[in-house]
Amino acid sequence: MPEGTPLLAVADAVVMTAGLEAPNFCPQLNRTVQALLVVLVHTVPTGELYASIYGHLSRIDVQVGVSVSEGTVIGLSGNTGCSGTPHLHFGVGWSVAGRYVLIDPYGWHAPTGDPWELDPRGAASVWLWKDGAAPSLR
Repeated sequence: MPEGTPLLAVADAVVMTAGLEAPNFCPQLNRTVQALLVVLVHTVPTGELYASIYGHLSRIDVQVGVSVSEGTVIGLSGNTGCSGTPHLHFGVGWSVAGRYVLIDPYGWHAPTGDPWELDPRGAASVWLWKDGAAPSLR
């Protein structure tokens, strides 16, 4: 995705994180880096909490604690942190026992085991898209 592409909140949420991640060493660049990062927390009708994570931004347009609506521009795609080209890292976490574990927001549809459910850092993947709203997969 080209640098400067507007990034939209995937659903109504509260901004949990908006700023620089902690410094970390990037072996590919052979230096310590920090990416601009936004994390939104979404409460679904069942009361469950999900977090959407947007990484490598070039600009952040929201502040921690602010409520945003679906479709709100939260920032611009970029090339910050451990990155060699402009792109977006997007992830989804599900709140389980007070911590967010990574899931696949497209659910898992294969005869083999769900990789996120098998990974100790993850949980069973869940289809989170409204009818007709899921981005197409390549």
